[in-house]
Amino acid sequence: MQQRSTGNHIGSFSLPGASSRPSSDSDASVDLEGLAGDIRGLAAIGAGGIEFNNHFNYGGTIAKPQSDWSIYGFGTEAYNRVLKTALEAAKDCNLFFDLAMGPESGQGVPAEIDNRETLVSVTTATILNSTSISIPKFIVGIQIGFENYTEHYVEADSIHDVTRLVNLDGALSLDFPISGTGNSTRHVVYAAYYQLSGARACIPGRKPQNFLQNGSFAADHFSPEGAKVTTDFLEKYVLVNGVRELLRETGKYIWEDSVEVPSALYWTPQLSKTFKSMHNYDVGGKIMLLSYGNGLQFNTEYSERFFSDELELDQGFVSDYRATLTRLMTTYLDYINIWSHSFLAWSILHSQLELIPHVDVPEDESLNFHSSIDSYRQFSGPANLAGKRVISNEMGAVQFSAYRQTLPSLINLVKKAYAGGNNQMVFHGASYSHQFPNTTAHSRHQPAWEHGYADYIDFVARNNLVLQSGIPKRDIVIWNKQSGQNFSLPAIYGSLDLVDAVLDESVAPVLASLGIEPIAKVSSNSTWYTVWRDIGQEDSYVFVYNDGSSSEGSIAFETTKTPYLLDAWTGKKTPILNYTVSLGRTNIFFRLAKSQSIIVHFSSAIDWDTPNTHVVSSPAHVLDFAFDRTFGIMAKIPFSTSPGCIATSDGVFHKFSTAASPPDIILQNWSLIVETWEPPRNFNDVETLAVKFNKSYSLPQLQPWEEIHGLSQTSGLGFYSTSFNWNHEASIGAIIDFGQIQHTLRASINGHRLSPLDCTSARLDITEYLVQGRNIVEAVVATTIANVLKPLVEGLQTAGGDASLGNITFTGLPGTSDNETAQSGMVDLVKVVPYCMIELLSTKEM
Repeated sequence: MQQRSTGNHIGSFSLPGASSRPSSDSDASVDLEGLAGDIRGLAAIGAGGIEFNNHFNYGGTIAKPQSDWSIYGFGTEAYNRVLKTALEAAKDCNLFFDLAMGPESGQGVPAEIDNRETLVSVTTATILNSTSISIPKFIVGIQIGFENYTEHYVEADSIHDVTRLVNLDGALSLDFPISGTGNSTRHVVYAAYYQLSGARACIPGRKPQNFLQNGSFAADHFSPEGAKVTTDFLEKYVLVNGVRELLRETGKYIWEDSVEVPSALYWTPQLSKTFKSMHNYDVGGKIMLLSYGNGLQFNTEYSERFFSDELELDQGFVSDYRATLTRLMTTYLDYINIWSHSFLAWSILHSQLELIPHVDVPEDESLNFHSSIDSYRQFSGPANLAGKRVISNEMGAVQFSAYRQTLPSLINLVKKAYAGGNNQMVFHGASYSHQFPNTTAHSRHQPAWEHGYADYIDFVARNNLVLQSGIPKRDIVIWNKQSGQNFSLPAIYGSLDLVDAVLDESVAPVLASLGIEPIAKVSSNSTWYTVWRDIGQEDSYVFVYNDGSSSEGSIAFETTKTPYLLDAWTGKKTPILNYTVSLGRTNIFFRLAKSQSIIVHFSSAIDWDTPNTHVVSSPAHVLDFAFDRTFGIMAKIPFSTSPGCIATSDGVFHKFSTAASPPDIILQNWSLIVETWEPPRNFNDVETLAVKFNKSYSLPQLQPWEEIHGLSQTSGLGFYSTSFNWNHEASIGAIIDFGQIQHTLRASINGHRLSPLDCTSARLDITEYLVQGRNIVEAVVATTIANVLKPLVEGLQTAGGDASLGNITFTGLPGTSDNETAQSGMVDLVKVVPYCMIELLSTKEM
C-alpha cells in the first residue's frame, strides 16, 4: 500500500508528526460509533496511527466466540462496514492506518476447503513390520501439555530412498538383510506425504453455509500462489465499497503478524524441486531427519522422531531444508510486497538476513523476543544492512501482565527495543472499549488514559523521530547464521586466514587490544547501550540507555562537534556545558538513574544558545550548569560546607563557597484525595467507565496505597497537595525531586503545570514558579485498573473465557515474578533542593 503524501508527517523534535508517533492495535466486530470514538480517543492522547487488527479472539482458539462470525466474520458485509468506519475516523483525526491482511495474525483468509494454495504439511507413517496402511490424517490442535513420542537412531549410511520402488497402486515390497544371532538391529520403512493441512487462522461461524462463513485457512507462505489466495480475497471482499479509496488517503501499510501456523513440518509443492536445484541432491532421501524441530509444533509433533549417528549429517540436512524454505518464502514476500506494503514473520525457521530485504518495514515484537537486546540486534542488523530506515516493534505484550502493566515498565521495554535497533513502536492491545466481551489493557478504562498516557506517547514519538533519522553506525557486525555444515570440508570454507580467531564474547577485548575502539566508548559502573545515527556531515544523534541500576560514568564519543542534550520528555534542546575534548573524541560524564535513557546531539551548526567556552572539570556535588546570553555559564551549587573550584576550557579556574545555599526541604504533611474507580453493579456493563467516589486522607509521610487503610485494592486517581515556605534572595533557585514514578505523575507549583517528568528520575528546576512565602505543590497520580480487579476476578471474563484464565492474568503465577505487583501512588520521598547560582563570568559570550 503506497503511503499517502499530504505534507510533512515527520514534524520536529519538540512536536513530532504522525509518522513518528506510536501506533496501536484495535479489534473489530463492534458498534460503529463506539469504534470511531475510541479512535478519536487515541488521537487525543497523541497516537500517530492504528494497526487495525481483526483480532477475533486469537482466531477463536482461546474461548467460545461471543458473536456469530457467520455474520461478523472477516470479509463479511458487517466487517466491511466496521473497516470503513475505522478508516473514516482515522482520516478525520489525521492518523495513519495499517490494515491486517486477515483475521487474528493476518496469516490466512476465507477459502474453499479444498483450495490447493492453502497451507500444506507433511504427515508420516512408520512401518515396523509387514502391514497395509492408509495415509494418516493430519490433525491440527492447540493444547497445553506434553505428547509422548519415540526416538529412533539410525545408521547414516543405511538410509536409502526407495520411492522409485513404490508401485502405481501404492504397494511397496522390500527384503531386508537377515540379522545375525543376538543382533538387535531393526529395519524401518518411513513414508512421508504432503497434503492440505487444514490449519486455520480463524474458526468457522455458527452453522456456516458458505466458505465466507467457514473461518479462514492459513495460506501457503512459501509460494506466490499462496500469496495470491490472500490478495485475491482482499480485492474481492475487503477493498470494496470505498475502502480502497480511503486506504489510498490514510493508509500506511497492509501487514501480517508472525506466522503462528501449527505444523509439524512446513512444506510446499515446489520444495522438492527447489531443494534439488539449490543443493544438488534430493530432499526425500533423508526426510526422516526433519521429524523434529522444523515446524511450529502446537501439539502437532510426530510420534516418531529420527536421528542419525552422524550429527553433522543431521544438522547439514536441516540447514539445507531451512535455506530452501527461506528461498521459497521470499517468493511469497515478493508477491505480497509488490501488491501492497510489508510484513515480516519469524515463527518459521528461516534466515532473517535473506528475508528482510524483501519487505518494506520489518517488524519484531517484545513478546517472542523476550525484550532481549541481543535478540533485537540479530533482527535489526540485517535490516540495517538492507538499508531499512524503519524497523518496527509490536510493543508491550507481556504474559500475565494485562491491566497490571505500568507505563514506566512499558517504556523500559521500549528503551530496550531502541537499544536493540528498533525505531518504531506499535503498542499492543489498545482495543475497543465499549460493549464487547474482549477488551484489553490500553483504553479509556485505565485511570491514566487522560492523566499521563500522552506524556509517554510524546516521549516515544520524539525518540522515534531521532532514531529514524540519518544512517545507523555500527561498531561490529557478527555473521551469526545458525548452520550445521561440516566445518572440516575445505572445499566449502577454505582456509581461515584471520588475524585472530575468538569466541563471540571475546570480540570486544580483542579489538581493543588491536587499538580499535567503539565510536561511543562507555566507561561506567553499569551496562549502558548506545545507538548512533549520522545525518550527513553536520549532525549525529546518540541514544544512551542504562540497562541497570543507578550509575555514573563517562562516554568518549568519536566526534568533536558541539554536544547538546535532547530531552525526549519535554522536547527541549540544551547545550551540554561540561565535557572535555581529546584525541578527536568528546568525553562527557553522565549520571543515569535505573532504566534511564538520554539523547545526545552533536552538531557543527552554530547555535546562538551555545557559549564559546565550556566547563572541563567541576566538583561532583554541582547539580547542573545553565547558559544565558547575558550572564554566560552559571553553576547550580547545592548546600555544602566545603568550597570548590570549576575549570573552564579557556584555562580559567572559578573558586566558590556554598555556605549561602540552604539545605534540602523535605515535603511532608500531604493531603490526599483519592478518586476511586469501582466497577458497575452489572459486570457486563462496559459502557459505564467506572463508579467513582472520593476518599480523603492526611499523610504525615508518603506511603504506597497498599499500606494505607482502605486503599490496598483501589484503582483510580490520587490528588496530592502540600506546601513549603520559601524566603530566599533571587540568586537562590530550586529543583524539585519526586524520585521514581510508579505509573503516572503530573505536578504543578503554585498553579503552574510542570513539564512532563522523566519517570525514572522525576526532577525539574522550579525556580521560575517560586514565590516568597508559602508555595503550593500539587500532584496527580494514576494507578492501573488491576488493583480493583484482583478481588473481583472470579466474576470476570477474560478473552471470553472464565475466571481460570483471569486468575493468571490479574494475579500472576504463584511463586514467580509474575505475581509481583507495582506499588501505587506517590512512594518516594519528595524534596526541594535549593541551590546557589554562581556565574562563571569569563565565559560570557563576546
